[in-house]
Formats: sequence, structure tokens, C-alpha cells
Amino acid sequence: MSTNAEESGRYSVLATSLVFRFLALYSVDAVLICGAPHVNVNMVRRALRHGKDVLVDRPVSLVPTAVMACHEEAQNTDSILMFAFTRCVTCAHL
Repeated sequence: MSTNAEESGRYSVLATSLVFRFLALYSVDAVLICGAPHVNVNMVRRALRHGKDVLVDRPVSLVPTAVMACHEEAQNTDSILMFAFTRCVTCAHL
């Protein structure tokens, strides 16, 4: 992360494909997940378990029960889970 961005009071943005190592970073508060439907659910659930707020792009999954598993995981944490759509964002699960 850029220390200049932290010192100036701005937020830093990190992009990585090393998702699971990235989730362990204490300095990361939230993640945006834009993956393929067959991997999104696993990434969302892991991020929630690590205490991260999550915005996930559609389609979250092609299996409705897998999407519900994400919702249930969010209910068991203090994290926010939001499902993004092409031109709008749904209400957050708080």
C-alpha cells in the first residue's frame, strides 16, 4: 500500500489475484469481488469469515442455494454484504 495515501487521509486501493493472502491483511476493511460465478461464493464466504465488508458483482452464483449461503454467512458476522448489479447496488445487509 502507498504510505503517501495513508498519510494524506485518502484510502488506498490494492488489486491482487492472491485473494486468500490478501484477506489476512489487517489493513484491508472491504473487498470487491468480480470473479466467475463458480468461484465467487467461496471468495465471498472467506472474506466474510475474515471480517471484511464485501461488494460482489453478479452473478454471484448460478446456484440459488449458494447465494443464500453467502447471505447466511453475512448474518453470522458483523460484516456488510452487498450484491452489485450492472447499474445499481442493492441495499446492504447490515
